[in-house]
Amino acid sequence: MKKNLLFLFSLTLISVLIFTSCKKEVDDLKSVNSEDETAGTNQSKDNKDGEESMNAVFNDINNISGTAGGRIASDCYTTSTVIGVGNKAFKIDYNQSACTDGFIKEGSVTVALNNAFSSYEQAGAKWTVTFNNCKFTRNGRTTTLTGMATVTNVTGGAVWEVLLGKTIVHKIKSSNMALAFQGNIVPRLWEVAKKHTFKNENSVLSLTVEGDTTVNNYTNVITWGTNRYASKFYQQITEPGVIVLVPNCGLKLKSGQRKTTIERPALESILVTETVKLDNCKNTYTLLIEKGSYKKTITLEY
Repeated sequence: MKKNLLFLFSLTLISVLIFTSCKKEVDDLKSVNSEDETAGTNQSKDNKDGEESMNAVFNDINNISGTAGGRIASDCYTTSTVIGVGNKAFKIDYNQSACTDGFIKEGSVTVALNNAFSSYEQAGAKWTVTFNNCKFTRNGRTTTLTGMATVTNVTGGAVWEVLLGKTIVHKIKSSNMALAFQGNIVPRLWEVAKKHTFKNENSVLSLTVEGDTTVNNYTNVITWGTNRYASKFYQQITEPGVIVLVPNCGLKLKSGQRKTTIERPALESILVTETVKLDNCKNTYTLLIEKGSYKKTITLEY
């Protein structure tokens, strides 16, 4: 039960935006050409793939670090070896098996609790996550991650404690995450700053995702860096993403909006706004691509 709960809450907004849907073009103005549309949709897919892959790792870490009395087994990794002293660090070796979160995972992750803290559940505890050539594949798309991230347990406690009415807040930051995306093997450098808030309100379990920094006058930024086209991008959370457990429907994204600005030298910037709604167990995902005063809207249903 704890393991399933931790898996539930470690997903982010992006982890439920799976592009396996029907596609409808709503507004096709010629000034947003096919190349602009491709750049915008690829940015959205890369955002999804990158964040889903990172959060699959954070989920595994929550499963392990939040388990009292030692480490737990998983279908996703063959070993979870305690290293160092004081039970403060461990390594996950992935075994290329199909995992319960839908990924086939390769590579390894090393997790080390800051020496100033005695446990991962301590308020303010920080741990460093090192991604060692992690190659994650799902729905025919592969993302490879190498780099480091720092997680801060702002409130203290383990994620499963939301069942007891506790609110848990984690902050995640990285300044050197290298990602290689499907169809683009050249690694691109991302930076990450986000906040995860795990809640249980009126018996409704939820995870709220927010951007946690300002970069170059862009506020509420969650990720930024260089995209597959070597252009700079800034992804903002304009409406916090809320993921809930819906009876008879499972894990669903209830609401949320993100905006990504792609800055292109010598070309007009592209703005991509991603909005999701939930109705009768069905998500509708709207992708609005803008260039200057011209727009193109794509609706995805899944």
